[in-house]
Amino acid sequence: MGCVEKISSVPCLGFPSGMGCHSENWTFLMVRVHRAYYTPDSDVREVEEEEEEEEEGEEKKKKKKKKKKKKKKKKKKKKKKKKKKKKKNNNNDNNNNDNNNNNNNNNNNPCCVLRNRKILQRSATVST
Repeated sequence: MGCVEKISSVPCLGFPSGMGCHSENWTFLMVRVHRAYYTPDSDVREVEEEEEEEEEGEEKKKKKKKKKKKKKKKKKKKKKKKKKKKKKNNNNDNNNNDNNNNNNNNNNNPCCVLRNRKILQRSATVST
């Protein structure tokens, strides 16, 4: 089953002696060389067409795999959305300001003047 047996009249074509003519890889290469160069032209064209079809099939498979990977990345981006929470402290400050404004308006009202005086008197007696 050596290279010379598979290809009847072809010698070892200058391969280094260390490789050995009987190795599987070398015999495979020699068979392909024999098919490409030692057959009529019509057979050579058929071999080339077969190899091109195999390459096109492999390229299509690679493109399909790449498209699938891109779709997975898009799904991961959609999951990363977060919502912001509102602060409660600002609302309390606004309420205090509203109360102060109401008191100021009451001071100008003639109906509430007596009540405001009583409140002021109480605060004065408590503080002293």
